[in-house]
Amino acid sequence: MRIAKGSTISGDAGHNCYPDIGAKGIRSEGSCTKAVWKLVINKLEAMGYETVDCTPWDKTFNSAGASKGYRVKLANGSNSSLHLSIHFNEGGGRGVECWVSKLGGRSEKFAYQICAEISKLGFVNRGVKYSNIYVTEYTKMPSVLIECCFIDSREDMDNYNPDKIASAIVVAITGQQDTLKQ
Repeated sequence: MRIAKGSTISGDAGHNCYPDIGAKGIRSEGSCTKAVWKLVINKLEAMGYETVDCTPWDKTFNSAGASKGYRVKLANGSNSSLHLSIHFNEGGGRGVECWVSKLGGRSEKFAYQICAEISKLGFVNRGVKYSNIYVTEYTKMPSVLIECCFIDSREDMDNYNPDKIASAIVVAITGQQDTLKQ
């Protein structure tokens, strides 16, 4: 399954606003999500896709939930074909996993493709999981929350390369090799 060239893809760099600051480990989740998402945007646009950035950069909210509502509202107003939410995991594990709101359908197919491509970079493939995560649950289009790897794993952080992770995401959703190298 691929996104047609010229389509609009919305997404966000998870966290990156107050009080929704993300995990701290060997690196900061906010800085890692920002690096990967900005590269995904640049690569997609260089390939002829439209992008809508739904990250509430430097905004302040009363709660993390309000930050998520902001992202969903922008995504739903974007008329995009796919929404991606970039995150980094914590908790002592290793590897990539993707979250969708329900199994079956386009979200799950994109999630499996994303996990497969990122795992080619040497990360453990933890697979696709489902739960009622706010952003994936309330966006109108297929939506995938990507936990690129673990922010508190020395092995994952030694392997962390934002350009390679962004390229893997782009290949997974477009089926086209990334020609924009950073």
